[in-house]
Amino acid sequence: MSNFKIPEWALPILDIEDEKELYDFINDRLPNWVVDFIDDYSEDYPRFTENWIMMCKNLPNSPNPKKIILVSEIPLDKPLKREKKRFEDIHTASSILTQKGYVVRRNGELVKCKACKRGVASEKVYDFMKTIGDKDIPSNWNNTCNSCK
Repeated sequence: MSNFKIPEWALPILDIEDEKELYDFINDRLPNWVVDFIDDYSEDYPRFTENWIMMCKNLPNSPNPKKIILVSEIPLDKPLKREKKRFEDIHTASSILTQKGYVVRRNGELVKCKACKRGVASEKVYDFMKTIGDKDIPSNWNNTCNSCK
């Protein structure tokens, strides 16, 4: 984040450790953006966990992995003028949360295992992983971990 200047409004995010306080702070600025928190990925998707650990090791302060934050949107296209502020705020919050060791994912990318509540690839993400030949995934999609069935 060396070229990224954190806006004044977002500085408190750096120091908030309590999940509820973090949610409340972000929700005040970005209402309904944070959808859910997930503690960890399912063991069915080891690559997700490996990437998260590698990401944390390569961050400036090498934080420990915290939680997965599901959000309503992470816009990629250039925003309309009226949406520019929200677009910038989302990217600011995402960047700071990532620097702290969180994974920020769109709500449609993961589902919670019905039994253990760990993150499982959504059917759409699973199908994409299957089409690119990822062999390190379950043979069939399910919204429950193999170990929880």
